[in-house]
Amino acid sequence: MYKIKTMNHISPCGLQKLEERGCVVGENIPDPDGLILRSADLHSYAFEPSLIAIARSGAGTNNIPLEDCCHRGIVVFNSPGANAEAVKEQILCSLVLSSRDVLGSIDWVKGLNGRGKDIPALVEKGKSQFAGPELMGKTLGVIGLGAIGALIANAAVNLGMNVCGYDPYLSVDAAWRLSRDVKHEVNLDGIYAKAWENYKVDSLHSYGDYGESCAFSVATAIVMMEMVKFLGVDPATVIAHFNEWTTGMGLLYLRDNCPKISSVFTTHATSIGRSICGNGKPLYEYFNFYDGDQMARELNMESKHSLEKAAAHAADCFTTVSEVTARECVQLLRRKPDVVTPNGFEPDFVPKTVKYNRLRREGRERLLKIAQSLTGVEYPEDTFLIATSGRHEYRNK
Repeated sequence: MYKIKTMNHISPCGLQKLEERGCVVGENIPDPDGLILRSADLHSYAFEPSLIAIARSGAGTNNIPLEDCCHRGIVVFNSPGANAEAVKEQILCSLVLSSRDVLGSIDWVKGLNGRGKDIPALVEKGKSQFAGPELMGKTLGVIGLGAIGALIANAAVNLGMNVCGYDPYLSVDAAWRLSRDVKHEVNLDGIYAKAWENYKVDSLHSYGDYGESCAFSVATAIVMMEMVKFLGVDPATVIAHFNEWTTGMGLLYLRDNCPKISSVFTTHATSIGRSICGNGKPLYEYFNFYDGDQMARELNMESKHSLEKAAAHAADCFTTVSEVTARECVQLLRRKPDVVTPNGFEPDFVPKTVKYNRLRREGRERLLKIAQSLTGVEYPEDTFLIATSGRHEYRNK
């Protein structure tokens, strides 16, 4: 007989199966053999010596200290796909909500309350304002064809939609679950090839987050083009704003497929400038002697740098956030920004004296409490605190 402690509300149907097998299940079980949870955070939980297993209802395990469990010999189980059906239905609901003003129509119907015999005429007159396009015949792109993605793709096919799916790590089991009518986009090679032919973007040496960034930014550009069609607006009146190299492929895709949409590209610091500093090289001491393309080859940054450079040159308007970075753009990207935009807080961001002092005091108390919790050391009130914010780049500009 095993004793199972529940850390969250778990469906009685599932708990009943454990009880049928002789397990004792409940919220207040002393010395449990196992834990069952959903979102409960176990990082600060004191594991009982009797504990041998943890079951997570769901796929993610970020709320469980896996390394600690490993050292203690506690086996951790997850259940990917357990809530896939619910997520699929929420996505389908979102598709309907995005194509028809369902929420607006509900409010409108509520407004008819008390109109009595006038309601039929009012409904006939007003219902046309909530007409919307049908999902049938529309194209849906699904990035990631796992448990949830496959269900969404199949459901969309059943609704008469044209479905394109992309998953570079598609498993055999997932492929078997997919409808034969889902068009499987194998990779981004076609987009990479056009980026090389048209803009000399070198994706051949890409690694890390390059592929996912390009996939997401191209998907974003496609959504922009579809929104222009859906709203029936003149693309010449639309401006698309892209930030950093991670969105550059979307800008190039938009320029090739809907060039009437104007584009703004903003870099907050060049990727090759960051890499130069991150590799311990003096950026500003030898600033005027650096060549961006040469340094990209030396530091294995060809793909990101060439994409950022191409986006900067292809954009209708190129901006950055400081005069220092503007100099960096001229030297490393070979284009002078058209506009240097303000980078900072609005004047009213910092509160007035009384509120400021209160928030500062509360903030210090919280930071000291966090430091004490992390280190186990009690710090005096006059402890000098140094905090960093922003990117996790400790060796940089």
